[in-house]
Order: sequence, then C-alpha cells, then structure tokens
Amino acid sequence: MDIFINTTTSKFESLLTELNFKILKKRKCWDARLSVSDGRFHAMFCFVAGRLYCDFHFDKKFHFLFLGNDHKTRPGIFFREQLVGLLIRERIIYEIVEDNWLTRKNKAIFSGFRL
Repeated sequence: MDIFINTTTSKFESLLTELNFKILKKRKCWDARLSVSDGRFHAMFCFVAGRLYCDFHFDKKFHFLFLGNDHKTRPGIFFREQLVGLLIRERIIYEIVEDNWLTRKNKAIFSGFRL
C-alpha cells in the first residue's frame, strides 16, 4: 500500500520504532522492517514532491518479484490496527493511494524503488 504522510522522517521513524520496527538509512530512503512468524512487514519511505512517501507491504519468508508479497490485505489490517492510532494521536494527516498489481510489478522490475 502506498501512503503519503504529512510529517518529517524523524517523527515517522519514532512512530515505527514504537512498534518495534528496525530502521536503516539508505542512500535516498529509509528502510523499516518488523519480523513476524511467517514473514515481515516492510516499510520503505522517502520524500517525494515535498511529502513523505511510504511503500508499506508484507513479505513472506520466501518471495521474489512480487510472488509472496502482499500490498493490500495484511498491511491494510496492520495499518488500521496499529499505525492509524499513532498517526491520530500525533495529529498527522495521511493519504492512502491504491495501485493495481501490474503497475506495481512494472515499477519494481524497471525502476526499483526510484520514483
């Protein structure tokens, strides 16, 4: 799921840290992972057009080119049950953007995380 969040990276990092995500800073983006029994929740976030863009999804233990990735159901449930409460508590506005599977797969194959 694609989420645009009106906040700073440090504030979003602190919210994810509250949920026990492990966060790494890469060249142009941040990478946050939360391991669970059958896989992990994975959030990649960076600034795009002045807003914080977050690609939030679930990876099964064995996945390759979107086989074993969930971008809608499990991350949606986790987002509604865990993250929305924190965002509301901090009074942070967010917007969820839906992409279809083909667009997302082509974006991953041809450009990686770069937008």
